[in-house]
Formats: sequence, C-alpha cells, structure tokens
Amino acid sequence: MKKYYFSFILFIFALFSCKNKTASIPMLDTFKSEYSLKGSIFNINDTLGYPGLIVNTPDYLVLQDKSLKNNFLYKIISKNNGQLIKCFGIKGKGPQEMLTPISLDYISENKIGVYDIDRMKYNIFSLDSIIEDSNNNIIRTVSTNFGDENKYTRCIKIVLVNNTKLIGICSHEKGRYAVFEDNGKLNDILYPDFPYDEDHKTENYFIKSFAFQYNIKVSPDNSKFCSAASTCTHLEIFDITRNSIEKRFDKLFNLPSYKNVSTDKMKGVAFLEDSQSGFNYINVTNDFIYVSYASEKVKYM
Repeated sequence: MKKYYFSFILFIFALFSCKNKTASIPMLDTFKSEYSLKGSIFNINDTLGYPGLIVNTPDYLVLQDKSLKNNFLYKIISKNNGQLIKCFGIKGKGPQEMLTPISLDYISENKIGVYDIDRMKYNIFSLDSIIEDSNNNIIRTVSTNFGDENKYTRCIKIVLVNNTKLIGICSHEKGRYAVFEDNGKLNDILYPDFPYDEDHKTENYFIKSFAFQYNIKVSPDNSKFCSAASTCTHLEIFDITRNSIEKRFDKLFNLPSYKNVSTDKMKGVAFLEDSQSGFNYINVTNDFIYVSYASEKVKYM
C-alpha cells in the first residue's frame, strides 16, 4: 500500500501564456509561490461509510457516500452545524434511480448535476425539492447520443455549460471532447490528439483513452472549462463561446508510464511502478484552478 503526501497547486488564468511543452518538467519546481492552507475539523452527525465526491454549494455540502447506507448514494449536510439534512439518489434501473454516477457538480440555484455513465444520462437534481420531500427530485435528464452503434463510444465525465450545452470527455476516433446540445444530440467532437508519446506512438485512440484519463470542471461564469489528467500531470484550459470551444492552455509535465495489456476479449492498460500520480482532484472558480497533486510516495506496512 502506498501513502501520498498532497500538495495543492494554484493556477491563475491570467498567467496562462506560455507555449505548449511535452517534455517532463519537475511539477513543484514550476511554481514559485507557496500558500499555507489552514483547515478545521467539520463534525458531521452521521456515520460515513465510503465517502467520495463532494460539492460545496452556498448553503450545503453534498457528499457522495459509496457505502450505499439505506440504499442512498448522496447526503446533504448543513454547512452551519454539520447536521445531516437528507439522503438521496437510489441505486437502480428505475425512474429517479442511477446505476453508476461518476461526476458531481454544482450548477446554480441549489441544483446539482450528476452523470450516470452506465445509463449515459446527465441528471439535474433540485436540492430544494429533495429537502422538501418532493417525489420529483430529478428535474431534468439528458440522454447523450453519439449516433453510432459502437458500444465503447460514451462519455466518461460530463459538465453542463450555461444550460445550453454539455461537454464530455470521451473515447472516439474523432476526438477526446464531445459537445452535446441541451437535448443530448451530438454537436461536435474535438481535439483528437493525445500528448505525443514515443513509446506508444502506434497505439490507437481507444488504448490511449485508458492511459490518459481526465477530470473536467467548468467555471461558474461558464466561460471556461478545465481538464486535468488523473493518470499523469497534463492540464488543458478551454475558452467557451456560443459557437466555439478554443484551447487556451496546454501543459504536460509528465507522461503516464504504462503497458498495453489488451487482448481480444479485454481492452486496457497496466500502469507501471514508476508511473507518477496525476491530478487527484480539481476545482475551478472564475479566477483560479485548484488541483491536488501527490508530490511524494511513501511505502508503509
């Protein structure tokens, strides 16, 4: 088992003017400023089983708890006193249920977005409706449609932009980013090129999508979105307009170290011992990007 020490790195949009680089760069040596972060214990009056994603809304913390306590996937917790207010999000195939929710984002006005990868649906929940015990907790569902029959064509993560489009990380021969209209219809697929890797230059997009895995977040003003790799240290920033998505910044600090272990029956890669950790978590404001990065590995029994 490995234990990681985490450093939190702050990126400022205004400073993103350097050229693209593909060579390995010492991650922490790149940033000269240091910030001391002070935290305090937040006592929650409910037992957590296997906490995962968390979203900070103006009034609440919304926490994913994968323990499936009482068959619910999420908890709403008061930021004032740590009291559990409601549980919601039932695992299943029925109405108002989800199979494999893998993203959690605050949208606006006490609404959150959750993407269910197995059902390929983006669900918008109303926290107000949940707290008021309304049966209609999911106020809107968008089913993403690529328009082809390839069972491997799907989005891994999706974010909602200004209630007019959805942007997702995908595995597709035409690109890594899919743009959908608000009804789920595919609008465009962008940026097919993965970071260049001499050791894996003959591999196709599908294998590389296992090696380069990303988390994405959109800024609160919906003008930008950021993509940060979790399997290596690769960061991309895009400007969003009504008619286009343009890459503004692309920085690669190191490539993933892996080997292709795919067979006729199974596709995938195995990360090697010397593979460095990527960005573990990302959050985006209108001015800053926050990412957590494991700067040191320590083995222990």
